[in-house]
Amino acid sequence: MIGKIVDKYQISEEIGQGGMAVVYRALDTKLKRDVAIKILHPHLARQDEAVERFQREAVTVAKLQHPNIIDIYDYSGEASLDRYIVTELIDGVTLAKFVEQHDALPSEMVACIGREISLALKHAHEQGVIHRDLKPENVMIRKDGKIKLMDFGIARVMEGANLTVTGSILGSPAFMSPEQVTGQIIDFSSDLFSLGSILYLMSTGVMAFKGHNPHEILKKVVEGDFTPAQYIAPSMSDDFSAIIDRLLSVERDQRYSSAGDLLIDLDTIIKDAEIDRPGKEVNLLFENPEAYIEKFNVKLCELLERKALKVRDTVPALAMQYYNRLLAIEPDHAEANRQLERILNRKNTKERIKKISFVGFILALVTLLVWFVISLWQPSLPVEKVKPLVENEINASFPNDEKVETEKAETKEIKPPVAEIKKDEIKTSLTQPAIKSAKTNTKIVKKELKDQSKEDLAITGSLKVATVPWSDIYVNGKKVGNYPLNSNKEFVLQKGANSIKLVNPSCESFEKTITVTKAGQTEQIQQRLKMLPSFLKLDNSQGAMLFINGKFRGRTPIRENLEVRWVKHISQKTMLVSLTKEGYEPFNGKIRFAAGKVVPLKISLKKK
Repeated sequence: MIGKIVDKYQISEEIGQGGMAVVYRALDTKLKRDVAIKILHPHLARQDEAVERFQREAVTVAKLQHPNIIDIYDYSGEASLDRYIVTELIDGVTLAKFVEQHDALPSEMVACIGREISLALKHAHEQGVIHRDLKPENVMIRKDGKIKLMDFGIARVMEGANLTVTGSILGSPAFMSPEQVTGQIIDFSSDLFSLGSILYLMSTGVMAFKGHNPHEILKKVVEGDFTPAQYIAPSMSDDFSAIIDRLLSVERDQRYSSAGDLLIDLDTIIKDAEIDRPGKEVNLLFENPEAYIEKFNVKLCELLERKALKVRDTVPALAMQYYNRLLAIEPDHAEANRQLERILNRKNTKERIKKISFVGFILALVTLLVWFVISLWQPSLPVEKVKPLVENEINASFPNDEKVETEKAETKEIKPPVAEIKKDEIKTSLTQPAIKSAKTNTKIVKKELKDQSKEDLAITGSLKVATVPWSDIYVNGKKVGNYPLNSNKEFVLQKGANSIKLVNPSCESFEKTITVTKAGQTEQIQQRLKMLPSFLKLDNSQGAMLFINGKFRGRTPIRENLEVRWVKHISQKTMLVSLTKEGYEPFNGKIRFAAGKVVPLKISLKKK
């Protein structure tokens, strides 16, 4: 095939190959430019389904004109013997190859790359096109750092009807959405799920869903069985971790509603990192990845330290998050370690003061109550002076006969009544050897118990904990640490059953019993705590429609408190609450909800 001329294209070398086609570098002999020519395998050129799919790719991509989507230059048409598509030539590597050659990237840089892919998806989705095979192999990185989305071979165009997968499964198992696996309706959120898998790979260096065979991988995709990205990459920001979790939700209504909504959150992370030109940063990253990442991490640590110092005294919990992330990037950062210890000590001091104050209050209350009860029930008696009695006076107070009888009673040995026992039996029971035997047995039993106790104490296990978000760690009712403050610490477990409890005031507590049966037993808990909902108590009886963040939640009056949840693992969330009714001025207000709290809201709409 090398050197062959296909119509006006002279092929020079093979640059890629897939299940359907081979991609060559070629020269457009008329326009004198290098292009990529994708030629369908000869054995597939006789299969109607393969030909239709190949043609669909050409037609679909031709209607997409975007800087982050590969350009289509030409198509062979149905009459040609050689079925081919001509595209721009991308001189670079696939994202899959880049990830294979380099370590995991900082979450802010992944956000920048994800932004470029999201822009391409947003354009495609606005044209009604679903990619359906989004994976690192289909994302190209040009030498100048430009991201290009390609290979729309199994793409579908939404033209009024919902799409389902029929026949064999199309796509790459590790990056497919659950609805693709199960043959359900396909929509734009399917591409967003695949993008979540790509962001996971870039930020952790491993795939979200992995197994020994495709069947095992697909099962994990359907069940949403993946390790939270932040456990693998502790330096990841909480907000970016929440984005990945939302993208990889099994339930589609829990994912982003569109690529545009995803872009809003990605831009927020990029802005918080003080990145002004994300496209330029991506270019610099791909020019020299190792040097760029090293330089970027230095800037990121400085930024985290500044942010932590700003909120250290006002919002210590947020400062702890910044310092913990900083230490995940630079574990030996002296100032971060010192400040984190300072915050922790202050927190412990406050807790001790609270406990002491509470105990003091209880003691004072009990003392007051006891005094009140005594003063209420004690009988009022006359107080007399009591003269101390001397010995002669005591003796004089008794008659002589009574005194003698008393003395006799004091000196007389009192013997309890006993049954008649033979003298031989009494003698035997009081012999010295029997006493010694009893003492010896007691010592043996005590020694055995002591040895057993030492043996039990020697049997201990260890526990390591990681949670999202943070949590206080309790073992057998006693607080032993905090995650992520003690992220590298192993907690001691005693022999037998140990009750473990993970507590965050904004989340449902997690409880588990771990039984230690052998010395050196190691246990690990990796847990995502479920955020408690907030509740809206709405006072309005005008028959208005209620919307929260644009989603319809009912018509007033709403008698019961309305549950409000959000995806991010944050304790508070500001949402747009709207009430509308025809003929009335609408209400639109930004309301701050707090996990586990009820927010009362009284609204009366005014007539226009």
